[in-house]
Amino acid sequence: MAFFCNFCTFIPENKSTVSLIGEESNINKVDDSFQSNKNESMNKKRNIYSSKKLYQNKFSPEKDNNGNSIFEQESHFICLFCGGETCKYENPSKEIISDIDGLIANLYFDCVYASQRPCTKLINEYNLIKIFKEKRIKLIVNCQINGEHPYCGPNKGLEKDSGFSYSPSIFISEGIEVLCKGFRDLTPPYTFNFILDIVKRMAYIIKYKNGRVLVHCHAGNGRTGIVNVCFFMFYFNYSYIDALQKVRKLRKKGVEKPEQELYCKKFGEYIKSLKDLFPNKTKKICDFVMNQNIIDYNFDKDKKFIPSIVISYLFKNCEKNKAKIKEIYKSIIDINYIPKIIFECIEKIVGHLVLNNISLKDLYYIINGKEEINEEQQSDINSIIRELKKFNWELFEKQKDLNVISEIFFMWLNKNIFYCISPQKIEKIMNDFIELYLPEKEAIPSTMNDKETINRILINNIQKLSEKYIDNQKYNDETKKMVISIKIYLTKVEYEIVKYLSLFLQIIYPKNQTCNLSNIQTNENNIDKELVYEYKRFLYKLSLFLLGYNLDKINYNPDYSIPSIELLHSKMLIFIFELIIFYCCDSTTSDFSKEEDIYFMYKNKVDFHSLKKYLYIA
Repeated sequence: MAFFCNFCTFIPENKSTVSLIGEESNINKVDDSFQSNKNESMNKKRNIYSSKKLYQNKFSPEKDNNGNSIFEQESHFICLFCGGETCKYENPSKEIISDIDGLIANLYFDCVYASQRPCTKLINEYNLIKIFKEKRIKLIVNCQINGEHPYCGPNKGLEKDSGFSYSPSIFISEGIEVLCKGFRDLTPPYTFNFILDIVKRMAYIIKYKNGRVLVHCHAGNGRTGIVNVCFFMFYFNYSYIDALQKVRKLRKKGVEKPEQELYCKKFGEYIKSLKDLFPNKTKKICDFVMNQNIIDYNFDKDKKFIPSIVISYLFKNCEKNKAKIKEIYKSIIDINYIPKIIFECIEKIVGHLVLNNISLKDLYYIINGKEEINEEQQSDINSIIRELKKFNWELFEKQKDLNVISEIFFMWLNKNIFYCISPQKIEKIMNDFIELYLPEKEAIPSTMNDKETINRILINNIQKLSEKYIDNQKYNDETKKMVISIKIYLTKVEYEIVKYLSLFLQIIYPKNQTCNLSNIQTNENNIDKELVYEYKRFLYKLSLFLLGYNLDKINYNPDYSIPSIELLHSKMLIFIFELIIFYCCDSTTSDFSKEEDIYFMYKNKVDFHSLKKYLYIA
């Protein structure tokens, strides 16, 4: 026998189909609790009662001393008030206009139905399973609690295996997912993430499965209304008032109680704060990562997207590496820990670079901001930012101008983060490296107090480290230890971002890894000195952004003669970038020659498109 629990998902006996959402959201660090001041003590009491008595693994209501069901005693009067067997909410009639025969249902936006609860009698009488399939209903959201309204409707009782008016297994066995997220009638849920889990699943079914969703509680008004109002705000970026009016246009009793209305209003404010990529106050990158994970509704985690930059960087022979693609992906990048806007901007830059055969020199001019932004481009930037504040990516996805993309990328970094990596943390890493791996280091006298001189000595030591472990292109165990140490020092978010950006930098890296300007000859190995200069300028600029420095107030010329704290920190981070590039290059592909420019093997459009079939794991 299969059983139900309001905190979890339904698992049929054959386990062929399961619902994916549990009671807890994927991020629990955010305080998403909702509490109406007016009913604070009452809500706490309800929540305790609900969790202890109503959410049970199967329908087995507690009994009183006489063996009678406590829940039935409480609900009997309610059922009589509704009409019992002839319940006014559960008996469709010819006079009621409905979008589904056999139910009192209304369709919103051609994707979401609001309905009273189905029951076994109506399912059989109207062949609702067939109708649901014809109408592309691929998800049923059940907002009831087990044992609710046992005497209402034509079913004459509840199904013993579930405690509902129907057995969800009859839908699941036909490929229609059932998500049970019950909460007490005439009340709001206790947290925002409770409803957020529901609307994320709804969004996934609608956007990625081309399906529709049917939401029901008992009558299809209060709790169903809450779910739909919240979904319209989440998915369509409706305001609270517009979403509420939309629901009530077809179902006048949608969202019945003031507490429920307040919940919906606060939920709208909650998700707006999560979606806003360009807030007025500064945030750390980890805050954006946490927020994007909260509102992400792509639940096919096994179908992980592999960034094209990883493909172009690693795959010398696609057929040879195809079988290893999952292992390579897991060891290289975790997109969940990268801000979506950084990921999307870099993917666009790489994609345009490949498909349009843009030279690296032109690319450096673009991403260094040397080309003036005209009025049309500025208008596009403003429009895209307005949409991104709603977490709407359509305009961004259509944009093909790299000047616009680069401007948005650096605007976001410069105006919306405190720092990605703490400069103090970078100092700690580099000082340990100098102490452990550079015996020939230039010592700093203990009596020295001149910060400019100390910074200059540290920069010289960093240059010596680079010459010893990177510029000579000699991979050894010490370079591996350094990379492992970096991973230990940094948080998961910090490390994944640095690793991801290192892959991007490798793609646009000049062919010779020795990028010390003083050693570059104009015709040496066909290296363009200006190309290396522009790369270093961009790398310096990027590192300062990630360290939280405002470029409006500093000189970011890489030939800046007076060492400053900004220059020191930038040199430190650049060393880490180059170390990871060198390490990844040498340790992941044994037959890979560092002199080859893998990226340009795929600059041909046909070659690049041939990689598309490998970008998703089936």
